[in-house]
Amino acid sequence: GHHYDDVLETFMMNLCNEGRLGTFSPVTYLDRKDITMIRPFVLTKENEIMAFVENHELPVIKSLCPEDKETERENVKQLLATLERGNKRIVSHDFIKLCMRKVRGDLEQDRSVFVIIQSECKKLIDDFRFRR
Repeated sequence: GHHYDDVLETFMMNLCNEGRLGTFSPVTYLDRKDITMIRPFVLTKENEIMAFVENHELPVIKSLCPEDKETERENVKQLLATLERGNKRIVSHDFIKLCMRKVRGDLEQDRSVFVIIQSECKKLIDDFRFRR
């Protein structure tokens, strides 16, 4: 299921690739299937889930996707890991709260927040690409 890291990665991919603030919602109604999908792990980091799985010796099914680990999401994951080494707050719960507020539409009317976030993210990404 989707977790904290997925929320951040999706947020960054939407911002960088589409120029918009957005990520998926913790609860989504799929009207074509008439089901409500919940994502209970959106505030749980991937490494916390992996530690739980290892501690409880749960089976893991490896991805069968031929593109596994060679995707835009993986590039963003590496970018966020690099940014976090320099500033632990970049992937803090404050940042995830901002992402989730956007999903709920709280920032919809505040264009200045969008411009600031987009500008800062572009600087971080440019700096990251320059250092590679």
